[in-house]
Amino acid sequence: MGKGRAEMSLAELEATLAWLERNRIADHLQVLEGDARYGWSVRQRRFDFRSGP
Repeated sequence: MGKGRAEMSLAELEATLAWLERNRIADHLQVLEGDARYGWSVRQRRFDFRSGP
């Protein structure tokens, strides 16, 4: 995670996002509960992972 976003590959960005979700968002879930935008993005990511290559 020492690179800037413009220098990272898609896989690196996704790994960084996954790390942040596990280690940072969990600290603030009470704020995110009921937030439609967060719920939408979670559903989109779940769908993207299921569709796969």
